[in-house]
Amino acid sequence: AKSTTTMATFVNNLGLTKGSHLMQGSTLMPKWEDRSGIPITNSSRVNLLPKNAPQDPTAAKGPLFEIEGSEAATYNLAPIVYQKVCDSEYFKCLYVFGTFEKVVDVIYEKVTYVEPWARGDAKMPSSAYCLLVKLFTLRLTELQVRDLLEHGDSTYIRALGALYVRYALPSFAAWRVLSEYADDLEEFAPGLDPTEVITFGTYVVKLCT
Repeated sequence: AKSTTTMATFVNNLGLTKGSHLMQGSTLMPKWEDRSGIPITNSSRVNLLPKNAPQDPTAAKGPLFEIEGSEAATYNLAPIVYQKVCDSEYFKCLYVFGTFEKVVDVIYEKVTYVEPWARGDAKMPSSAYCLLVKLFTLRLTELQVRDLLEHGDSTYIRALGALYVRYALPSFAAWRVLSEYADDLEEFAPGLDPTEVITFGTYVVKLCT
């Protein structure tokens, strides 16, 4: 049988504390903010993990969704947000998920709000924004962005798709993509307060105004 190296084994070989359930290809990635799966005790060694990389172009069908703007290299994110995400242990550990489908699975399982900062700590990026940058790193196609926006399993997957569009494009161009969802009545709580519920349509309008 073909042997596989688990992420836990890789991390253990670096002399770090491991979470044994974090296997290559698994979607059991913990939320960044709960830190329950892979508490890396030596922050300098996390830099030895493989880098997040674009998806296999042969697996991605159709043209890429173009990223516009003067700060396209950092996906037009606020500099402090982009830097905090790139420096975070959670984002670096996302390298194990090399396909669009696996990242979507992680969003489904772990994202419960789409604010940039983690609950209770304004200095720590949220799981949602770490996964958003992961999606940007994959370099999504137009079809994959559409799959996010129309996903039937989670409004948070749809919200990550809307954020991808809004950061990738200026507001007027993003509105051309997102305006068809302005009347969407699916409800969710985008912020830290789970009781503050709005429709997906309201959410996309706010993103573009």
